[in-house]
Amino acid sequence: MQPNHPESDRLLVKTNGKLEVTAPNLDDWLGLVEEDVIDPQLPIIDPHHHLWEHPDNRYVAEDFLRDVASGHNVVQSVFVECMSMYRTSGPESFRPVGETDYVCQLAERSDAAGPESPPASLAMPI
Repeated sequence: MQPNHPESDRLLVKTNGKLEVTAPNLDDWLGLVEEDVIDPQLPIIDPHHHLWEHPDNRYVAEDFLRDVASGHNVVQSVFVECMSMYRTSGPESFRPVGETDYVCQLAERSDAAGPESPPASLAMPI
């Protein structure tokens, strides 16, 4: 096990050859740091975000949107893969495509919900 951040209880763990992120309490971990909103009018493009769903740990579009609604003017973010939602069958080399499928499905659901619903796409306008 190796910590991703020295002040957190979030760990990157390799189990049976598979990397997994564990976070016993995600809200507690996220609460370790709170940034002051210096210029609430300044548009910010978040350089990246991740989305994942594991049986005991998830961080989905709703969680991300809650986190960026902190007073900062985050107008876009870019999804970056995090080894989640891989396909469980088919050629091994194509299994990571499941993560892209997952994010595209989130974007399609968001688009179908209408303009009031922020899209959860690869380049995510908020």
